[in-house]
Amino acid sequence: MVQSHHERWDGGGDPSGLSGDRIPRGARIFALADALDAMTSDRPYRAALSWEQATDEILAHDGSQFDPKVVRAFCMRERQLHRIYEELSIVAA
Repeated sequence: MVQSHHERWDGGGDPSGLSGDRIPRGARIFALADALDAMTSDRPYRAALSWEQATDEILAHDGSQFDPKVVRAFCMRERQLHRIYEELSIVAA
């Protein structure tokens, strides 16, 4: 799962150039979660995106970078995930 989470749904990722259902399901889920975390976290080279901006980026890459089924599942639970993200942000502050 960890090795394959940089694969892209359209086959343009690394390390093996896997695409679609050839990417392990757990890696497809992890890819979206990791991207969301990366986009909403401050980095030394850029400030974090807002939750809304990160969600827009995920939707923009539905079917290319991300598995459409995983994006659909994310969208179904997005409000709950955002609430958890906000709660954890308060605890970490």
